[in-house]
Amino acid sequence: MLPLPMSDVPLPFPPSRKEAASSEAERQSRAEADREMMHCFTSGDETGFATFYRRFAPGLFSLVYRILQDPKESEDVLQEAFVQMWKNTATYDPSRSSLFTWAVMISRNKAIDRLRARQRRFRVVEAAIAEAEAAPAAGAGPADEALGQS
Repeated sequence: MLPLPMSDVPLPFPPSRKEAASSEAERQSRAEADREMMHCFTSGDETGFATFYRRFAPGLFSLVYRILQDPKESEDVLQEAFVQMWKNTATYDPSRSSLFTWAVMISRNKAIDRLRARQRRFRVVEAAIAEAEAAPAAGAGPADEALGQS
């Protein structure tokens, strides 16, 4: 395959004014939709929460799964994250982040907490196994002597 001449390589141009205006309009539209959804969400409207869930669950599940690498555990963590979001809607501040960013941070923190708990359990099990393996090697214990296994 022959390389393309440099004249055929497109130059990276900044977006045109029309494209920039379009993307700004999209951002404003998304922000307005987020505010509206959050208003329904904070007022306890279950349809607002359902809309929030349908919109963000797939992306949040992907994030959690990437951290945990276990689909069942990821589902559990995502459910815990959505429960926390439902209970703590007052913690969302639109001046600090977008609604999606807020949801990502809660989900990510829940996934990291679960990962740390999993690692703690693994260390405890490893320590128990090491302790159990070391005990018989230290010599016959009183139970072995009672059974006549010295």
